[in-house]
Amino acid sequence: MRHRRFDYLAYEMEFVVVRGVDIVDLFEIAAAGIDDPEGGKLGEYEIKLRPTRTARSKGTLQVGSAIWSTRPREKFHDDWFIVVRSLNKWLDPDAPPQPYAITATLMVERAEALYAELQAEVLVELEARARVQF
Repeated sequence: MRHRRFDYLAYEMEFVVVRGVDIVDLFEIAAAGIDDPEGGKLGEYEIKLRPTRTARSKGTLQVGSAIWSTRPREKFHDDWFIVVRSLNKWLDPDAPPQPYAITATLMVERAEALYAELQAEVLVELEARARVQF
């Protein structure tokens, strides 16, 4: 008997935030299977969030956050990526993909110009996708 909706799911979803990796390499690493040595390399670029990836993946609604009160010592790379992976537990490989939604929030104190720039970039991206879908 399964007691929660999560127990009925054929997929386990997880997400990580990464930086410092080329997008071509990122697709290769993220697509690697669990037993594939390439699959473990994702952690090398991962931003450590709270709660941890293991704790987050135990639920159907996942959230992670990181807070910096001072400038990090390590070099910040320009490109950050959110990687969402679906780990198939027992479903047939030919089954249709499971839909999901994602929301990201970036908060920076005293950074109105940054917020305006990010909003403009997101709107342009959304408009471009809307045009492609029609």
